[in-house]
Amino acid sequence: MRLTTWIFAAPTALLAIWIAVANRQPAVFSLDPFSQSAPSLTVQMPLYLLLFAALLVGVLLGGFAIGFRRVARRSAELAEIAGEKAANLLPARLRKSKTPPA
Repeated sequence: MRLTTWIFAAPTALLAIWIAVANRQPAVFSLDPFSQSAPSLTVQMPLYLLLFAALLVGVLLGGFAIGFRRVARRSAELAEIAGEKAANLLPARLRKSKTPPA
């Protein structure tokens, strides 16, 4: 492995382990903003698991956004190439732009 991988991966792994050990107490994650006493959508999990899940969701959403942007860029490039091919297939007399008489 590269030296930069070790420089960044080892401290990141140690930080993740430190966060997991320091935050083992259960935390309540609720998706019901209206009922504080008896929320309907509640999950109880260790705080470190909640933090890592949020990080994973953020990484996945970022990856999907980059992927969709690449697909859009590639489809625009293919449309431009198709337009150029179509313009080259037209006869020369149709390609000339005619200016209207003044």
